[in-house]
Amino acid sequence: MPAMTGERTERLTRALSVYADRRMAKILLIGFVSGFPWVLIGSMITLWLQEEGFSRSGIGLFGLVFAVYAFNMLWAPLVDSVHIPLLSRAVGQRRSWIVTMQGVIALAVVALSRLDPGQDIVVMSVCALAIACASATQDVAIDATRIELIGKMEPRKVGAGAAMATSGWWAGYGLGGSLALFTAQLLQNRGVEGYWPMTYLVTLGVIAVSVAAVLRFVDEPPPVERESGQSEDVRRMRELLIATSATGSRARAVQFVLGRPALAASAIAALFFALLVHPYAEPKLAAWIGERPGAGIGILFAVFLLAALVLWTVLFVVKEVVVRRDRRGADAIARVYSIYYMPVARFLQNHGARVGAIIIATILLFKVGEAFLGRMSLVFYKEVGFSKSDIALYQKGFGTLSVCFFSVLGSLINARYGLFKGIFAAGVAMASTNLLFALLAAHPVKWLFTVAVVTDQFTTAISTVAFVAFISQLCDRTYTATQYAAFASLGNLSRTTLSAGSGMVVDALDGNWTVFFVLTTLMVVPSLLLLLVVRKDLRPLMEGHSARVL
Repeated sequence: MPAMTGERTERLTRALSVYADRRMAKILLIGFVSGFPWVLIGSMITLWLQEEGFSRSGIGLFGLVFAVYAFNMLWAPLVDSVHIPLLSRAVGQRRSWIVTMQGVIALAVVALSRLDPGQDIVVMSVCALAIACASATQDVAIDATRIELIGKMEPRKVGAGAAMATSGWWAGYGLGGSLALFTAQLLQNRGVEGYWPMTYLVTLGVIAVSVAAVLRFVDEPPPVERESGQSEDVRRMRELLIATSATGSRARAVQFVLGRPALAASAIAALFFALLVHPYAEPKLAAWIGERPGAGIGILFAVFLLAALVLWTVLFVVKEVVVRRDRRGADAIARVYSIYYMPVARFLQNHGARVGAIIIATILLFKVGEAFLGRMSLVFYKEVGFSKSDIALYQKGFGTLSVCFFSVLGSLINARYGLFKGIFAAGVAMASTNLLFALLAAHPVKWLFTVAVVTDQFTTAISTVAFVAFISQLCDRTYTATQYAAFASLGNLSRTTLSAGSGMVVDALDGNWTVFFVLTTLMVVPSLLLLLVVRKDLRPLMEGHSARVL
């Protein structure tokens, strides 16, 4: 028994040793930088407008600025490929984008500090949107930096990096928000007029320290591999564009537009369009699809697919005109085509069409059950008799520290069992937690409520870490920012669009919450089965070996 205990202690020590890596502190820092802007356009502006007498509906509309975070995959290729003049050469590609976006945030904060909500609400909206756009853009660079700091051959540390990023984000959002609100309260107590504008000016100090810390402590790996890969892709794309635009090559041009890679890219783009439209169209679409679910979803997907194909065709026509008139223009067109097309093409090349499709389906479906539960959880708590104070105490009371603790624990599971087993175990744990809520529906007592909520926090944290680590390891280092933004957006799709019908399911069950939570448990099964199908294909990559290249 002592020998067994000593062996377990040694394994735990070895697993924790990954956090002694200095790169983990760097990832924690950039995670903080990622989370803090949410304070500026979330907690602070909400309370400011509420104290100025704005209605709940008006304040709620400000939440639309967060939809920008679902859009960032559209300009993520720019973060991968476009160099910011002078700054990129001085501090590096990734850090130049982070510093530039922090500068945009700082300018918007200064503008907000000079505004009066009663008279300048439109300008305030523009400033909030500017902060959201800059924050969403810097997140692309931050995620790419986090992934590239840890090599593909270090899978044990990928989970730890994901945990540090999660903990850093919550520290930026939670601790940064506490600092801002404490400052506002202190200024108000001292009778300072315009204490909210003054508080915004105080946050400039946090931004300045963040920029200095990123420049001082966060370095980025040499971009030799990324730049050489992108240059080669542009060269190949230029040759292909010229070949498909040559006289007598119209058949090849049609094949290029309608070939399997183009159709695959269009199908993925169609899912992106669905994600983009969702924040604005959800109420009407949900009602319409609720009346005719099969036809509604089919027609909706067909419309988005058609839009993607039309966009691709327009790009093809522009390419034909430019390349035929001026072969030198092929370089510029090839670069545009390459930064958007090649991330998809490389993904399909690395994994193959079958495995690639299964990976995308897994990413889409993995968190459907959790999203259904999350969308209806507060409604469920109220219906079974728990008060707002109960919800505040048991669900919200643990806050940032519990998320950070459970995230680290999730990373230890990944380090101990590997990325593939880690995400599979996280899926099983996530599904099992939903069964606790099914039991709670039958026996709504506070002790079981506490157990269910704490367990849900635990499984949510470890599944998030496992999911982030999984999609991080999938990224091709030539297009890290683009592919991670795309994978993350696909993952968000299930938590938004697919879960919009959760209330309809409860209504169809006549409010039978026990059956509903059993169904949410079963929703994770398809993604786990898909993972088993591709386990042999993904094992080398998840273990830190070279990906398959066709």
